[in-house]
Amino acid sequence: MREFGNARDGIPWGWMLVIAVLAAVTDFALGSPVWNWLSESPLWAWLGDAFSKSDSDTMRNFATTVAVVVGLPMAFWRLSLTGRQAGAAERGLSDTRFQKASEMLSEDVLLKRVLGIQALESLAREDVESHHVPTLRTLCAFIQHPPHPEQDSIDGGSGSEEGEKRRCPPDTQNAVRAVSDIRTRTAAEGRTRKIDAGFRPNLKESSLVASNLAKLNLANVEFEGANLTEADLSGANLAGADMVGANLERADLFGADLAGVILSRTYLGGVKFKECNLAGVDFADADLTGADFADANLTGAIFGGANLAGAQLVLQTGLTQENLREAKPSEPPASLPDGLYWPFQQGSDGRWSRLDG
Repeated sequence: MREFGNARDGIPWGWMLVIAVLAAVTDFALGSPVWNWLSESPLWAWLGDAFSKSDSDTMRNFATTVAVVVGLPMAFWRLSLTGRQAGAAERGLSDTRFQKASEMLSEDVLLKRVLGIQALESLAREDVESHHVPTLRTLCAFIQHPPHPEQDSIDGGSGSEEGEKRRCPPDTQNAVRAVSDIRTRTAAEGRTRKIDAGFRPNLKESSLVASNLAKLNLANVEFEGANLTEADLSGANLAGADMVGANLERADLFGADLAGVILSRTYLGGVKFKECNLAGVDFADADLTGADFADANLTGAIFGGANLAGAQLVLQTGLTQENLREAKPSEPPASLPDGLYWPFQQGSDGRWSRLDG
């Protein structure tokens, strides 16, 4: 049952009005002692003299003054209460929209899932404070565990295993793009540190075979163990991403920013790193067989134990002889810049050893 005057959110103004009326009636029933005292007080005389009014006029002025003094705080309180109630109603509506949009991600129809992704993206933009991170978490979970992975995948991948022969479904690609757009808009508004400080989108073990992720904002994303075979990551921002153990075979990373990315123990055979920013990238124990580093920035990169067999290294910048010494003893790169040499040789027993011992 609702309380009279809506006392749930603050002062029960309805009861205050009742109490005031009862007080006036009681005063009248007792012979108006309060009125008699008031009419003989200096304040009453001052009100009458100040405005040159009769007792009835003075009484009316006094009542008006009291009404203003009491009414203004009440009006401000009611305004504040109305604002709080409107905010609560708006939050409730946003929560309902979030729930319905999330439920659409499990629909059997592809179009409904895509519409659910768009609804979540729209909500994250409108209600940044409450639904930014929850929306990103929901979309990442959808990408990692698509509800119908076989139903909407497109044949045509050239991977060696059956699981790699299925291209990334369109709703999954839309979800990745939504994650990128949400983070880009938040960063552009200068609210990234406040809202998602310390938050990293989790796409570990996700399957993004032959996906089109060109020019997306994927900085600091956790791609550990993800399958990115033949993915188009050209021009993407991957700075600070964790790609340990990921499969990027034949992926296109033309012009991508991979500064500070962890690519240790990652399969990168045939990857195109042309014009990539690879400053400080950790390639430790990675397989870079046949990778193309044309015009890439390798300043400060780590190649400890990396397989550089057949890699194109002639046009890159920042590669040092020490980098080559750290690499895995194996077949030499397809090309090296002037002044650098492959520090390993193959013995008659087929084993590779360091030239300088």
